[in-house]
Amino acid sequence: MSQDEIHLKQSLLAEIAGVLDAHSALLIAKNYGGKRVYFPSNPKAKSELSLLIGHDKAKKLCKHFSVGENNSRGTMFQVPVSLFGSRAKIHRQIDKLTKSGKSGAEIAHFLGVAQSTVTRQRKRSKTQIKPTDQLNMFLDD
Repeated sequence: MSQDEIHLKQSLLAEIAGVLDAHSALLIAKNYGGKRVYFPSNPKAKSELSLLIGHDKAKKLCKHFSVGENNSRGTMFQVPVSLFGSRAKIHRQIDKLTKSGKSGAEIAHFLGVAQSTVTRQRKRSKTQIKPTDQLNMFLDD
């Protein structure tokens, strides 16, 4: 079983994979991970979700998650980003990309995480872009 499949079994994405398939769940995670997303009760053919996974799959998924009398209301979800690795791994990648000079928006887009995740990690690690030509005062022997 792959790392992705293990994570699918532990989240909303597992339910999406059960209703549709793992590939569709991965597409949803990649495109919406870290965001709050509204799944309408009856998606339009040209909706972002329909264009991403196909209209038939979008209808099936939205029908599964719809609520209310006669399933007339859609549902809002926070799509997880943990699918692509552990939190520690994502934090290390944020630190590395910050040091390489990438902006917070670029990092968030590249890693498929919310920009607030990047901001929090930068504050937590106090990562700053340091000049590469600066000498180290404490030489490692």
